Amino acid sequence: MGLVTIGLEKVEVAPLAGDGGPGTVFTSLGFTSKGTFSFQEDDATVKNVEVEETSTPLAAFKTAGARRVLLSLADPDADALSKTRGGTVDTAGGGKVYSEDDAVEYECTLRITPKQGFKQIQYNKVSLLGKLNGGLGADQELLLEIAVDILKPTKEGVKVMEIIEVAPAG
Repeated sequence: MGLVTIGLEKVEVAPLAGDGGPGTVFTSLGFTSKGTFSFQEDDATVKNVEVEETSTPLAAFKTAGARRVLLSLADPDADALSKTRGGTVDTAGGGKVYSEDDAVEYECTLRITPKQGFKQIQYNKVSLLGKLNGGLGADQELLLEIAVDILKPTKEGVKVMEIIEVAPAG
């Protein structure tokens, strides 16, 4: 029988390890705006080796499509901005001031915890970039839209994705 995975408990990021492996110290970016979290995988590209003598290809080479995760934070703060857009957070004087010139990507490990079903979904190396969107009306809030591109880890033997169905004992 299959496993129904539904709901979102939390989304966390961790800085990559010094050796290029996955990060281990996770922090939440904030709360995900309802209905904005999604997994996306592009269709594979296919290169058929075609010849004149037959209508059936001699071979077909498939390349997997790009993978990404999209979400929007409903409660972006200075720390979330600095992790998703670069820039700096200045805490001098007892306040917090975020500043940037140009938004830059952040490479890290992404861990997703569903409410039910799989225990965790982890992408060991991703590149994420945030952009401000939304509004400031009585019925709308300022959102931080985050596009997460899934990358191949640089550390030998580390897989792109890990899905934990049942947490290990211990």
